[in-house]
Amino acid sequence: VNGEGKRLFSTPEAVSAIINALSKYATTPESIQGLVRAISRICQNNPEGTRLFSTPEAVSAIVVALREYATAAESVE
Repeated sequence: VNGEGKRLFSTPEAVSAIINALSKYATTPESIQGLVRAISRICQNNPEGTRLFSTPEAVSAIVVALREYATAAESVE
């Protein structure tokens, strides 16, 4: 994964946009899977990304989305 891309997406604004998309627009197992994979890639070996996606708001949005739409095992791989 591109280190520069991780850095660019490791800002409060980018995290807010991703969490907003997760909360409002990700309404299928496939869309949840795509956003969760993106979050995982941003956080991998990236302390700043991990910190930003570890806020109570971000974690809550991820958990809600997974509970609501991740209906198949493939959705959370």
